[in-house]
Amino acid sequence: MFSSEPPSPERRPSLELNKQRSQSLNEERPSLRPKISRILSRATRRHHKKPSLDSPSVQDTPEHQDTDEENEDRDLLQRHLLKPDDEEADRIQLKNDLVKLAFEGEFSLPFDYRDLDYARILDVGCGPGSWCIDLAQKYPKIEVIGVDNDDMFPLAHVLPPNCQLIVCNVLNGLREFPDESFDVIHIRFMVLSLTTPQYKKVVKDCWRLLKPGGYIEILETDLIIYSAGPLTQKMNHESTYLH
Repeated sequence: MFSSEPPSPERRPSLELNKQRSQSLNEERPSLRPKISRILSRATRRHHKKPSLDSPSVQDTPEHQDTDEENEDRDLLQRHLLKPDDEEADRIQLKNDLVKLAFEGEFSLPFDYRDLDYARILDVGCGPGSWCIDLAQKYPKIEVIGVDNDDMFPLAHVLPPNCQLIVCNVLNGLREFPDESFDVIHIRFMVLSLTTPQYKKVVKDCWRLLKPGGYIEILETDLIIYSAGPLTQKMNHESTYLH
């Protein structure tokens, strides 16, 4: 789902639309199979990095198993499906790469950041900051800020100079930022991390932070499994009452 603030008749949008970008979406695309293969290959190499045999993380002990169970219970209570560790960061990176490939870039708004002299972008629920880093590297004239409840970020000194990642509880109103301070606000795949009231609150807070004429981009799954059999159809029906 993508949305932007309804334009006011008294003011022009702060970001001009790029007609060439919207026209290019209708052109025939080349085969994506080689790109998908490269993305999956990189993900496999990241996932199969072997830890040291002396590391306690690879020792199959009862104490370690108990700790894992406690972590799982805590994460479920916090409505997080996976723990903020290296494996989770790799999963988010893979998801970012595939979405970027599917949408032919880091965003789907109808303008090109390369045409801007300056813009300020906020990524809410940025995870390890993959989207922010990609955007900041590709468009050095813009400032990109990512916020997330968990610190899965790379070390600050390896970030692009126009990228900042901040540990921030997004349910506290995003009070770290003044009103009308961002040109674009980006939210992606947070429907499984927040309840419906929490999600509505976060979006409302984002509108407050948006400059007049700015854009909010929201990308979520609909939680529906297609080509489903009888049992999956029942699960699809039940999922409509969860959100």
